[in-house]
Amino acid sequence: GYSASSDRKSMSVERTFKALRDLPAMKTMLESLCELLAADLDDEDVCGRTVGIKLKSTSFETITRAITLNRHIHTKEDLYR
Repeated sequence: GYSASSDRKSMSVERTFKALRDLPAMKTMLESLCELLAADLDDEDVCGRTVGIKLKSTSFETITRAITLNRHIHTKEDLYR
């Protein structure tokens, strides 16, 4: 089973890519990143409750958001939601 307790405090997937201007392309990229993160969580046999996202514009303005859930998650579908 998946462990909620671990020495690791965070796990992330970051990618730099060309500027995306349309919502469908952004959603596709986000789904891909969620799939990569879910695979990493699976490899480490861990799950988590806080999910965050960081977006950086072409002018290097950074926007971050995070949410802490009531339950532990580890699947691509849960991360994407």
